[in-house]
Amino acid sequence: MDIRPEDNLSDQEPTPAQQEPLLLGRYRTPRVIYQGKTSQAFWWAGSVASLILNAVLLAIVILLIAQIREMQQLQKEGLDLANKMLSEAYFNFMLMEDADIVTTVIVEDTISVQFDLDLKTNTTVTLTEPTLIRGANIDLRTGGLNIQDAPTDIILPAGTELPISLEIVVPVDKTVPVRLEVPVNIHLNETDLVKPFQGLQELLFPYLPEESRQYLCEAGRGFNCDTSVPVKTFP
Repeated sequence: MDIRPEDNLSDQEPTPAQQEPLLLGRYRTPRVIYQGKTSQAFWWAGSVASLILNAVLLAIVILLIAQIREMQQLQKEGLDLANKMLSEAYFNFMLMEDADIVTTVIVEDTISVQFDLDLKTNTTVTLTEPTLIRGANIDLRTGGLNIQDAPTDIILPAGTELPISLEIVVPVDKTVPVRLEVPVNIHLNETDLVKPFQGLQELLFPYLPEESRQYLCEAGRGFNCDTSVPVKTFP
């Protein structure tokens, strides 16, 4: 009986080449990253890492751009606010330089008054009671009686008015209370206070915006207007 090789396949050991398909068919899973080629695996890993790194860098760049724009906006707003505050401070110093102090000062005190008052005048006095005058010379003419320049004593009744010339020195020694309301109007630009205000204006002038400096120079209230003064900025 002839035995052919194909009839005894079940009794023979499979060769390694024949075993590999069996093993691969039974246990092998699909290989996506690593397919048995080292160079392709490294290339795939490098590509994925590069994509991830680029995505991270792109996100960082976007965040930085947003932060820079926000900082620029804040800086612009801060500069605008600083320029506004400087301009207002400068104009307020100008107003203070041109201001007037208007008030009423009340003075309350006591003054001692001492002097001699010379009194010379012609006046009329009235007697308050009968007054005896001795050694008076009288002229009397009545009826047939005529007496001329006769010495006698006479009595003047009360209520008699006598014209006299009065000359007297009156000493005065009094304490007089005084209350005065003194109006005061002081122009600050005529006092020493104007120098500090002008110094502050000169200090702030280079930091003002260009249009404000030009306006002040045209109004005659600027500093160094005949020279080109660059606008200073904050450090």
